[in-house]
Amino acid sequence: MAVSNADFRTNFPEFASTTTYPEAQLTFWRTFAETLLYDQCRWADLRDYGIQLVMAHNLALAARNAAAAGAGGQPGSVQGAVASKSVGG
Repeated sequence: MAVSNADFRTNFPEFASTTTYPEAQLTFWRTFAETLLYDQCRWADLRDYGIQLVMAHNLALAARNAAAAGAGGQPGSVQGAVASKSVGG
């Protein structure tokens, strides 16, 4: 079974906004995921789920980076609590 953008939006309703997540962006990440997870024998019945999870991951990162850039921040920077810190050499 092939994953479509409509299937993805149904399974992940948090990505339903075509303004925030345009069709072209979904198609780009779907094509990327299909290439990344090309081995049908390895993924078997889980390949479609894997494709959708790769899409969701990259779309969420892209939206976060766009919001950071729009607010004058630095896209791709680490967010959240600091897990560890070192000082000195």
